[in-house]
Amino acid sequence: MSKRLELAKSLLKKNGAIFISINEDEFAQLKLLCDQIFNPENYLAMFTIKVRHEERILKGDKDFHEVVEYLLMYRASSEYKTVKKIYDNTSLDEYVYQIVEKTKRPKTIKLGNKTVEVFSPQEYEVVKVSSNANNLKKINIRGSIKEGNSSGRFYMAYLEPLKTKGVLYKVSDMGNDKFGYRYFLTPMKLSRVNGDYFQGVPLGIKDTKEVPYPNYFDFEKDFNSVGYEGGVNFGGGKKPVNFLKRIIGIGSMNKSAVVLDFFAGSGSTGEAVMKMNEDDKGTRQFILITNNYELVKDKVYKPMEEACYPRIKNVIKGFNGNKGVGNSAKYYRTGFVGKHSIADADDRDKLQLAHHAGEMLSVAENTLELVEENEYWQIFESKDLYTAVYFREEYNEFDDFIGRVRKLKKPVSVYVFSWEDDPFVADFEDNPNITVKTIPQPILEIYKQIYNLL
Repeated sequence: MSKRLELAKSLLKKNGAIFISINEDEFAQLKLLCDQIFNPENYLAMFTIKVRHEERILKGDKDFHEVVEYLLMYRASSEYKTVKKIYDNTSLDEYVYQIVEKTKRPKTIKLGNKTVEVFSPQEYEVVKVSSNANNLKKINIRGSIKEGNSSGRFYMAYLEPLKTKGVLYKVSDMGNDKFGYRYFLTPMKLSRVNGDYFQGVPLGIKDTKEVPYPNYFDFEKDFNSVGYEGGVNFGGGKKPVNFLKRIIGIGSMNKSAVVLDFFAGSGSTGEAVMKMNEDDKGTRQFILITNNYELVKDKVYKPMEEACYPRIKNVIKGFNGNKGVGNSAKYYRTGFVGKHSIADADDRDKLQLAHHAGEMLSVAENTLELVEENEYWQIFESKDLYTAVYFREEYNEFDDFIGRVRKLKKPVSVYVFSWEDDPFVADFEDNPNITVKTIPQPILEIYKQIYNLL
């Protein structure tokens, strides 16, 4: 886990976040490890996720039944901005009260710097009516409200000490609404501790408001039925799509985000990303990584070939009566390239390594379709861009490469393997459609090693 998390940190954007699912057995060790790798100040939350019903006992011989699991969330840096839930703030459903003043000459007192009219229980009536913008909303003065806003503080400082029962106070020059005053009501019964105040619809109210996500989610039903998702079987640890959609949504509001899952298992994350794009017309992308094989009950099981990739194809094309969502996916296998070590690489190894280096650059540029290839160069394409890679130490075909690149009709990212500092910009500087880029250092260093230049 340590090596994987260190690599994950290096891949995260500065405004990115990471989620790590874990049960209670390894939670404490994982938290310490993540604090070490991501730093304690980048810890954001520990979510408790209900994954099983209290009565759905899996192992009766255990001392306690595990109902929840945990999800740690860390940010890459302070550039990450926490996502909050967006609520509709235009509802008038709670504005259902009107105050009827039965006397025109109430008692008047001064509290603080406010003029306050005092109504005994016989001198007013609180009437509940149909909701509209001309009514009042009743708010109980308890908890953080006692100190959290000016109304709560006024009540606690001046009205609560009076210990009156069922008395209504009309305080002038208070409240951000059209009335210009605020009503306060002390408890009618001794058994009721907290008072109330009444406010109108705030002036300049926004149509929406942001509130924090809770650190607890109940996905018990989703986890209980997860076996049917994606149209594939999986040995264990399958995560529900709805759960992953919620977590990805908490992680970023960016509809073009890239989501990496390096314990991809059955591919639930890929399905979740595609379903989110379908819901909100997003262009998010996913990268799924899983092991080539594992032993399950002494039987060799291949998660990528038997679950992950088939599931992604199911979701794209449709399965079991479920309509496909479209999209596309590329499937890559990683492995050792060539028959010899870097120090002993022969010409065939060198050529093979060079081709695969070009494929890595195409992934980096998101130009995944190979449209042209020979022993000197490769050209990859996406909807909006080409990537052209010249990977040989001999430049006798370089002029032909230049000519071929100049004929491409879309913007082109050009990479040229070179042992010198010359990035070949001069060969393309008269064409604004072409951008010459530097080979990433890790690739360049390996490439130089196979030619014994380091």
